[in-house]
Amino acid sequence: MRPTRLIAMLLLAAYLPACTSYQVMADPTDNLQAVPFQLNEIRVTPMNGKRFTLRAPEVFGDSLRGFLKDGTLKRMALVDVKKVEAHVVDPEKSMLMVDVVMCMITSALGAASECSSEGWESTEE
Repeated sequence: MRPTRLIAMLLLAAYLPACTSYQVMADPTDNLQAVPFQLNEIRVTPMNGKRFTLRAPEVFGDSLRGFLKDGTLKRMALVDVKKVEAHVVDPEKSMLMVDVVMCMITSALGAASECSSEGWESTEE
């Protein structure tokens, strides 16, 4: 594998996490019940400040429940929740990443074609 391809793959892998981020929800109790779609993952900060991630979260009565990373079920009262952050995809960051990758590919192809065209020059008179 050429070093340029390896560098391009490493740069692409470095940009992939840039497409998503956590955004703070103003009031956890209202937003968890009112979202028009199912949240796959949320980051919860309880009153004690020890933040954790819940997968497949849902509000059941006056409590929040979901699964921790190790698969155990976690339940807690909504009054104990200080902050909730929803994991969302940022379309602007995604488009920027696509633009950067396309520029990298175009540059790599241009450099590759320039190198290959120099190698085909004839030295005969």
